[in-house]
Amino acid sequence: MSRKEIEREFKRQLIARSARDLFLAKSYEEVTVQDIASAAEFGKGTIYQYFSSKEEILYYLIYQDMAESMENLRRDCSEPDACECLNIYISNQYDLYMRGNRLFLSFLRLMLEGNLKPEWINATGIIREQKLEFVAGIIARGQADGVFIEADSLQLARALKNVVRGFTMEQLELQKKATKNTNDIELIKAVIFAGIMRKNDSG
Repeated sequence: MSRKEIEREFKRQLIARSARDLFLAKSYEEVTVQDIASAAEFGKGTIYQYFSSKEEILYYLIYQDMAESMENLRRDCSEPDACECLNIYISNQYDLYMRGNRLFLSFLRLMLEGNLKPEWINATGIIREQKLEFVAGIIARGQADGVFIEADSLQLARALKNVVRGFTMEQLELQKKATKNTNDIELIKAVIFAGIMRKNDSG
């Protein structure tokens, strides 16, 4: 990138970080563009030089989080062991949801209301499907090794994602502060890998 492009992206990130802090401290719905401008120490007009709307700022945050999460998963799952890769995925997905669960809910609401550009929905959808297919590939590898049960690998990937999301959604419902809970992660792993049925040791 040119120096001008680097500077522009730096300012976009600064605005987005300021917006994230406000969205998580209050809520997306309560925050105004003027609030974001004040937090970023820019004029309101400057914000519109980098983002067309508050909705675009939210999209930018969601997309960046999802892209970073996908990149980290690819990097950390370069090893062939399928079980370890699923362990990594569980922590990765949990962190993604805990980092921006409220943002995802606001994004979903705006999408259902028809207030998001189709290209934003498509872009986030592509990353979501890429991640599911990547995890399905991990599961298929484990199935080939005789480690995981025989079932549709993509369906198993979706089920696993929804288990993780369920734990983080509960935190929102209970109005807890979104912080990483190691006990949650370990319980998810225990349920996924060992199930909830006690093994019959009598043979």
